[in-house]
Amino acid sequence: MPTRIFQGVQQPVCIVLAARKLSKSSVEPARVHFRTLPKGSREEKFAALAKLSLTGADWVGCLSGWRDSFLPAATGAWAAFPALKEIFIYDGSGVMPGRTWIIAPDAESLSARWKRLIGEKNVTKKEILFHPHEGGDRTLSKKPKDGLPSHAYRPDAVKDDQKPPIAPARYAFRSFDRQWIIPDARLIN
Repeated sequence: MPTRIFQGVQQPVCIVLAARKLSKSSVEPARVHFRTLPKGSREEKFAALAKLSLTGADWVGCLSGWRDSFLPAATGAWAAFPALKEIFIYDGSGVMPGRTWIIAPDAESLSARWKRLIGEKNVTKKEILFHPHEGGDRTLSKKPKDGLPSHAYRPDAVKDDQKPPIAPARYAFRSFDRQWIIPDARLIN
């Protein structure tokens, strides 16, 4: 039987060293320097790390703004391309519902979950099913100020609602992963 050699998944690793002189000004950004290790095996990289010196010549200065990345400035043709934030108006994290039970591969599962939630008589269990999270702004008792654009609006708190869920809508959960979501402002943080 042939022997198979398993190579682990290769993951990029970033090592950050931060130091501050007591005399350093707090009104100007810190200087940031960048260095990549040579390509090679794990052992070769550990050997390069062992020889690494903060005074070595291979360090590259990075941008110096307060919110700049910890990378050197782009050079060559790549630097001429517009940044993504110049092309896309919104660059946030997208929908962050704060609870995963309002997302499912099918609308029927969402209806069943909603039915279980509103049918629960024990308040403590109902709270657990709702899945509040620390710092979240949605609770069983909170009444919404408004709904989500182009979706039904329910003025009652979830604990008082006995209707079926707002009609689930298709949802781009992850890249290439289309799911369904209950588009209810009372549920989405």
